[in-house]
Amino acid sequence: FPVTIGRGHAAVSLPFTRRNRNHVGSLHACALAALCEFTSGIAVMTLLPADKYRIVLKSLNMVYHYRATGYVVCAHNIAASDFMSDHQKQLETGAPLIYETVADVFDQHGNMICTGKATWQIKSWQSVKSN
Repeated sequence: FPVTIGRGHAAVSLPFTRRNRNHVGSLHACALAALCEFTSGIAVMTLLPADKYRIVLKSLNMVYHYRATGYVVCAHNIAASDFMSDHQKQLETGAPLIYETVADVFDQHGNMICTGKATWQIKSWQSVKSN
């Protein structure tokens, strides 16, 4: 499925295929949740050097507004300059940063299908404990 990625931006579509549909003929709730997680996570990752920081999903809260009976698109944008000015100092201390994103999913008719609120933990690789 099509993906668009830029600094602080990700847009991902989910096709309306049989394997993505539930028993009532609309897109499965878990497929929509995964779409919100993936899209917002990619947008966050574009702002951070992958060799320096890692992100982990802490929680995902979904609100479903409308049945999805066709393909959908989730887009998430983060203002890169605001993100860095607001969080750079905390990231440099090595302390974990808790960051929330809100991603909306729309169908081809402009209906808002769902909203996913993801809470991410951002941590430097140096602070990650491994066994």
